Amino acid sequence: AFSFFFRTKDTPEREAVLAMLAGARVKTEAAVPGPLSLSLPGYPWGVRLDLAGFAITADEMNSARTARRIAAENRESSITLTAFLERVPESMDAKACRTYYAARLQRSPIMKGIAVRMSELGELAVLDYLIKDFQGVPINQKHVNAYLGQDGACLDVHLSKIQFVSGDEASWQPVLDSIRLEAR
Repeated sequence: AFSFFFRTKDTPEREAVLAMLAGARVKTEAAVPGPLSLSLPGYPWGVRLDLAGFAITADEMNSARTARRIAAENRESSITLTAFLERVPESMDAKACRTYYAARLQRSPIMKGIAVRMSELGELAVLDYLIKDFQGVPINQKHVNAYLGQDGACLDVHLSKIQFVSGDEASWQPVLDSIRLEAR
């Protein structure tokens, strides 16, 4: 909300402001209606993700066209998602991709003293951790990363939720269950 004050009722400035407001639009991202395919040039496959309820906030490809990133959020469940698909130095399976990215993650100062749990979910290699507080402020932020590897490319799907409580994982389980490779 905002206010404009004018000394007189009918001025060109007032009319200009009213005309500007009449044409103003609020930018909102549309919710993804269903499955999305994340792919890279030169690969005969893509990764299927069901992001129903999420709004895409970014979809970027690097200039070399070797990495793609999608960011999305589900405002209803307060879950944020980032999915990276990139070429890697050598061909890796899901567990090797998890190891590759976990090494980077562990170098982050924020990870000092944070316990990381590794598991598998079907073809996915999974890593999860909880950051209870940040700089003394309680945030209880749960992070789950799911990995796939194929033909010299790795997928890293990162889901996170602040003020996580037990049971919230059910909100992102449909996304994890939907991740799969499919021919293009």
